[in-house]
Amino acid sequence: MNGEIEILEAAVSMAADEGPERADALNELAKALWRDALAEANEQTLQRSISTIKEAVRMSRGNAPKLSGYLNNLGLFLTDRTSLSGNTSFLDEAIATLEEGAACAPVSLRNVLLLNLGNALRTLVELRPSSAVIDRAIAVYREGLQLTPSESGKPKLLNGLAVSLLHRFNNGAERSLDDLQEAAEVAAEAINSSDDDHPYRVVFLDTYASILQTIFGHEPSTEVLDQAIEYGYMAVEIAAEQHHSKTMQLMINLADTLRLRHRIDSAGTDLDNALSILSKALTEFPGTPLLLNHGGWCYALCLLYRFERDGDGKDLQDSIRNLISVCDTTGEGSERWIQYRATLGQALIRQFDFSSSADDIDWAVGILKDVASRDSINTCRLSTLYGDLSVALLSRFELRGSLTDLNDASAAAKKALNLIEESSVDYGIAQVTYANVLLRTYQETDEEKYLNDAIELYQEAVHSGSVWASLIPGRLYTLSYALQLRFALGKEDRDEDWNNCIAAAKRAVELSKEHHTRYLHVGQLGSAYLEKARLNEGSPECTDWLNQAIKHLTAALGLMPHIHSYRALWLNNLALAYEELHKHQPASGLYDLALLRYQEAAKLETAAPVLRITAAYRAIVLLAGLRDLRRARRFVKLAIKLLPAISPRLLLREDQQDLISIFGGLGCYGAAVLLHVGDSPAEAVHALEATRGVMNSMLIDTRMDITLLEERDEMLAAEFKDITAKLDHAMSDTSSRLASPRSIVNRDPETRIAAAKAFDNVVQKVRQLDGLHDFLMAPTGEQMQAMAASSHLILVNVSSLRSDALIIDSDKIWDIHLTNLALEDTVNNANRLSKTIEEEASGKIDRLEANHIIRDILSWLWHSLVQPILSKLPQGYGIQHRICWIPASAMTNLPIHAATDSNTGSNAMDNIISSYATTIKSLLHSQQKATRLTAGSGSALFVAMQQTPSLPDLPFAIAETTSLHHLLSPFIPATLLSNPPLPSSPPITKPTILSQLPQVEILHLSCHGLSDVTNPSQSRLILPDWHASPLTVSDIAAQQNLSNGRLAYLPACHAAVGRAPELLDEGLHLAAAFQLAGFPQVVGTLWQVNDRRAMQVSGRMWRDVFSGSAHGGIRYERVAGAVNAAVRELRESTKRADGDGDGDGDDDDVDMEFEDEPFVWAPFVYMGM
Repeated sequence: MNGEIEILEAAVSMAADEGPERADALNELAKALWRDALAEANEQTLQRSISTIKEAVRMSRGNAPKLSGYLNNLGLFLTDRTSLSGNTSFLDEAIATLEEGAACAPVSLRNVLLLNLGNALRTLVELRPSSAVIDRAIAVYREGLQLTPSESGKPKLLNGLAVSLLHRFNNGAERSLDDLQEAAEVAAEAINSSDDDHPYRVVFLDTYASILQTIFGHEPSTEVLDQAIEYGYMAVEIAAEQHHSKTMQLMINLADTLRLRHRIDSAGTDLDNALSILSKALTEFPGTPLLLNHGGWCYALCLLYRFERDGDGKDLQDSIRNLISVCDTTGEGSERWIQYRATLGQALIRQFDFSSSADDIDWAVGILKDVASRDSINTCRLSTLYGDLSVALLSRFELRGSLTDLNDASAAAKKALNLIEESSVDYGIAQVTYANVLLRTYQETDEEKYLNDAIELYQEAVHSGSVWASLIPGRLYTLSYALQLRFALGKEDRDEDWNNCIAAAKRAVELSKEHHTRYLHVGQLGSAYLEKARLNEGSPECTDWLNQAIKHLTAALGLMPHIHSYRALWLNNLALAYEELHKHQPASGLYDLALLRYQEAAKLETAAPVLRITAAYRAIVLLAGLRDLRRARRFVKLAIKLLPAISPRLLLREDQQDLISIFGGLGCYGAAVLLHVGDSPAEAVHALEATRGVMNSMLIDTRMDITLLEERDEMLAAEFKDITAKLDHAMSDTSSRLASPRSIVNRDPETRIAAAKAFDNVVQKVRQLDGLHDFLMAPTGEQMQAMAASSHLILVNVSSLRSDALIIDSDKIWDIHLTNLALEDTVNNANRLSKTIEEEASGKIDRLEANHIIRDILSWLWHSLVQPILSKLPQGYGIQHRICWIPASAMTNLPIHAATDSNTGSNAMDNIISSYATTIKSLLHSQQKATRLTAGSGSALFVAMQQTPSLPDLPFAIAETTSLHHLLSPFIPATLLSNPPLPSSPPITKPTILSQLPQVEILHLSCHGLSDVTNPSQSRLILPDWHASPLTVSDIAAQQNLSNGRLAYLPACHAAVGRAPELLDEGLHLAAAFQLAGFPQVVGTLWQVNDRRAMQVSGRMWRDVFSGSAHGGIRYERVAGAVNAAVRELRESTKRADGDGDGDGDDDDVDMEFEDEPFVWAPFVYMGM
């Protein structure tokens, strides 16, 4: 305790218990305590001063002049208590106190109370933003100035008014230049009306500097910014001489202005000076917690800029650590908190550039979405926030490929551009941000308008952003890349685009000589030359362009930090340049150099997984061409290991399709490589399982039986159930990814991402339990062999390297090398089949020709695939072999079960009871589901679409379903729906079907089907409402908890086939979707079928499956054999004279034999065991 306080305490103790003398003594003691509290930043002492002055106020209620003075002091003390604690309740009390004092104060004292009231209102606005409060503060200051204040008080009122006007300009819904102009005028008047000895002159100088900085942001002029810094230095120098209490704040403000000038021109020493000033301010001068936080924020931001300048990762880490600290100790929702959180988001984006960490970019997006949704943010800052959010979303799109992120990035960037005024210093930044999104949108959609609009924005930003010298190279870099893309389109003015592309890249390189990120500009120059060479392979200059590409890409990699995520992109481009150069100048070593670069890119842990897998894939292809498959094996292993890192679980279904399609065929070729170099068939099976059926596998993970987990840990099982329910819902979202978000700040992706990460965490916990170490892992060899107890499992793998049948039996996993099965033949026959089906449907060819083509394909299947397998397959499953075919790649849509030797008549149908599966994992899931079911536990639903809008009638649909309904209804509750509807039957709609599925055990759908070639998840069943609300693969796969489902019969056209070439291995078709939803056994078709023939097959199948006894019920284990028998019967019937499919029966009794009609009988397939 200092001596002054002891003396004043003694004076209080000597004064009478009540009266003016004691009140005066208490007032003096309170002021001394207040001064001591501020000097030591001691809240306890400050609270003691408040309690003391409150006692003086109590004693002076009848003395207005004295009371107003004491109330003034109490208001000051309470305001400072808020500054120390951040608790706005003290500020509310301060404002009420000062208002009371102003109301009773004499004129001579009233303007002092108004000054302090205005200051308190300004402080409140900083902590609890409100336009009404700042308007009130302005009115209070104006009122004080009208009361003829003292020479000392007038500049303080002018300064308060200037600061308030500046705040309203920066934060108002409608920014008025009149406010900014008046702020500058009154701030200048405050300086002019005070001399150098005024105790607050430093504050007036600092205010004017802040206003000049704001003017610069609105009307960019380096002279204005230089003047702001000059006034800032003047304020700091005077404050240091006076040992002013606001020295820290003035130093922070000066450093912030220096930081801004560094952004304009990074060549100077402003950033280093700012860091030096901040370091001194934060360590040598006292300040409130709020001020210390603001200084810490400014220091962290300067560290972030120094990282961008010098590339020292420690600066970035220190910046993020400081930002986390200031955010944690600043009141949530305040202006400063929003500002600090936004900066943390920016820093995390920078960290992601080097780490490619999904956690970093998810954190950044989450932060920026949160702060952008706050209503209290001023328009200018909101524009910056939306711009940063767009950058973060675009970065996450590059990582995961979610078009939802790209769509949201576009909305945010457009919002940022619309919010900012064209005269703003940051307008060019908003232009470039939006252009970046347009550029990526063009690359996804191939719509040239996006590319042209992006180029126009880049050009405007380059030419209008002269004040931003440090940002010009980056704008030239993106402009060069955009022009490179337009050059690749081959338009008439492509030469102009090329010249402008190279000119922009060269200028960017020239302007960035001292810039830390120069490697980006050098790399773009190299990439531009590479693109020129690839598009002009026959040019005599091609070699020179490739050498230029190699030169600049090598230089860029030499400059680039080894952990930068862009490094993999430049490495891939450099490797490609070496490959291209080898074509023009075959030389030893070029391919080796390419492989070294691919290897480095593939192993770069900080690169995006897509880039790493791309590098490995290219290396595999290159090594295969060199016939060096042993080296290719290493890249195959790496690529398969990296695939889970793509994290498609986090994406919408359509985004999953796009991402997975990039690496279509990786598993097939990888398995072939492994077999070729002598790896075991089991290894090849693992490669196929890890790379095929990825989308369905992720849904299966959320629907697995967890009985064992419940026995081990009930709480963890409950947690797993909760997470999987949320994740299944999020992953099954069937909304369009291109739909406009419900708001600019779209939170749906964050919910999905959080659920996916929580799922992964729970799975890791489960795997730590005894007996559950392989929870949700791929089926083991033992599990696969156990599945083969009643049927061979045969994976058919076809690649350009070799083709194989990978056979899983109950005692071993082995393979047959299919020497006569070539990829080219497989693709050609698959295309022939597809074309034949389409042309028959359209009438381009007749049924006779279609049958002839299909017979040829079936004969090829027999000789190249089925017969070689049968010749080596041990007998052991009865008279007929039982085989579950799991075809890969182009083989997936071919009718293996129908293979027939056109010369001898030997065929698969007579020798094999066939079934199909998309993957072993999906088959295991269905098998486990089937073992848990009890026949007759659910109901049957029959749907007959005899009439369909815009499509041909199915005249036998109602007859078929009515017959089946009559057969089964005595033994299982059954419902029949039809169109046109039967009496008392509800109409057929998508909601009606979906609502009944949870109770359904048997589902029979007699209707048309449509296979979507471009988006297989939108393949659909054709119901009456199919135009407005189609029942799609996505809708069906999204169904959960279909605990009763057992058998779905789908004679709908194309129900068991997927047509998208890049997604054939995903099993995205209606039959697989129903199996995934909960029907372990599904009968479908590969192409369109005659509904009379469908009725014939279903009738025979159900007669074989249905035992006719109430207790025996439905023998589901007979389904595979029953389908085989029914199709064989149909095949034989097509050989008779009435087998032309017209149903007229004219020649039913004619004893004539014809060739069978595979077009009629071959499309029927069975999925399951």
